[in-house]
Amino acid sequence: VTEATVRHHLRVGRWTDRTPTVLTTTTGPLTWEQRLWVAVLHAGSRSMLGGLTAAEVHGLQHWHRDDVTVLVDDQLAFDPVPGIRIFRTRRPFQMWRAPGRLPVCRIEPALRASTRNAA
Repeated sequence: VTEATVRHHLRVGRWTDRTPTVLTTTTGPLTWEQRLWVAVLHAGSRSMLGGLTAAEVHGLQHWHRDDVTVLVDDQLAFDPVPGIRIFRTRRPFQMWRAPGRLPVCRIEPALRASTRNAA
């Protein structure tokens, strides 16, 4: 897809830019799962869902937060995006990643990191 095609679809409202690096072909409100994908796609390949967001993906109930928490490599930096909380870490987070298509932290380190950041 060319840049001109992307600009055209955005201009006429067929697509929506969600972050400076992610656009969607869905123009209405996003589902929770779509918001998770937007967050990790925005943060790039060295990122994964963390904190209570990861715990909710793993099945934790009654602790939902509207913001999506993403863990990234300590060397990365991002401009703020509404609805996405980015935490930089020096931890070897690739060892923390749970199996599956969606990059998400295993529940134990996700909650451990979540409690540290809350203090």
